Amino acid sequence: PKENVSTPSAVALSELDLSEVASPELLESLSQSMAEGAASATPGAAPTPLSGHGSHRLDPAAAARQDAQNADANASAPDAALAQRSENVQNLAEKMGQAVGQRILSEIEKGQWHLKLSLRPATLGHIEVEMRMRSGELDAVFTAPQAMTRELLQDGMAKLKETLNQMGMDVASMQVGDGQTRQRGGESTPGQMSKSINTGVNASESTTTPAVNAPRMKMGQDGWDVLV
Repeated sequence: PKENVSTPSAVALSELDLSEVASPELLESLSQSMAEGAASATPGAAPTPLSGHGSHRLDPAAAARQDAQNADANASAPDAALAQRSENVQNLAEKMGQAVGQRILSEIEKGQWHLKLSLRPATLGHIEVEMRMRSGELDAVFTAPQAMTRELLQDGMAKLKETLNQMGMDVASMQVGDGQTRQRGGESTPGQMSKSINTGVNASESTTTPAVNAPRMKMGQDGWDVLV
């Protein structure tokens, strides 16, 4: 494939419908699961009824009974339902990865290197994709404001790469982010970005290495400093 020479202002707008595999119930369940995971990882969580604050204090016998009831409830939870939910989430992630991969190939064939996908259901928000070719391989940066969408993209990344490979596209790297770091420093054209990557290492070596390794030596008594 030829080097990407398009400008980042040319954004291809498209829509991706995942409603068949992304039911509202599944998305709500996934969202709740992520929220619970974030809450459990956050220090300073709200005190539980067993933490001894005011009227919520329970005596040891009551606490033991409550723990036993919770254990029984957890043991009786339908494992099959949890397994089915996990399978559905993975299926959604793979469907998303495959669909995004196909759309990327379609836009590259049209000469588009900056793609914005509006997703359905609307709960998933949108995905913005910036692409460029580097030494015949594809670099892609995916931006998704919704944490749930980023999670699905990560889970479906293997399927996305497989889809691209099957169509003859080699992948160099793929990154998923929320777009916050892209707000700083402006943007350059993909061609300029590729050029800066290819020449940046040589420029760095030529400018920084002598400054670090070359000692400053004074020659003679005339005070001239010579760099070697």
